[in-house]
Amino acid sequence: MRSCRFGLGSEYSIPELPGVYFIQDKRSRRILYIGRTINLRTRFRRHLRKTHNWRLQYNIAGNEDATFSYELTISNKEMIEKEKEYIQKYNPLCNEIRYATN
Repeated sequence: MRSCRFGLGSEYSIPELPGVYFIQDKRSRRILYIGRTINLRTRFRRHLRKTHNWRLQYNIAGNEDATFSYELTISNKEMIEKEKEYIQKYNPLCNEIRYATN
């Protein structure tokens, strides 16, 4: 898994490839959000500018300790499975979608 600071200028180190991503607060070591996308760089930029998720926006506003980590995926099926697995495992603070564990 690769990661970078969640801030301006960091997007150039993120590939334009599909994957699962994590936004984390390094101070509390809490994973704030887990998502999936077909273009990691574009999604990073969208979250950086203004995210649709008010909980996430509140937690990353002015937070210089936030990081963006990602894991590349090969297929859409793999991306969906990994996102679900990670949401179940880490129970991120700002995700609106939750998956029940079996």
